[in-house]
Amino acid sequence: MRTKGGATGDAAGCVTRAAVLRHVMAKKEVKPFLLRLDPRVHAAVQRWAEEDLRSLNGQIEFILRQALAKRGIKLDAPDEEPPAASG
Repeated sequence: MRTKGGATGDAAGCVTRAAVLRHVMAKKEVKPFLLRLDPRVHAAVQRWAEEDLRSLNGQIEFILRQALAKRGIKLDAPDEEPPAASG
């Protein structure tokens, strides 16, 4: 089954969280980069991601967004250009 946005659901018409996330993530522009981690940190975040039913990448982004919000740092809207660096 498909929703208006194209996410798939089960036979009862319920859209799964994973289907919605795949649909949202497919449309989001991302910036790939290499991240070096202590293997213990990697394993702990991987376990946390599995508990939250997220990918490792999704969990890392979730953690970073929480940290930014805690510091009061707001993200620009996706269609806005970031402010130019001065200097």
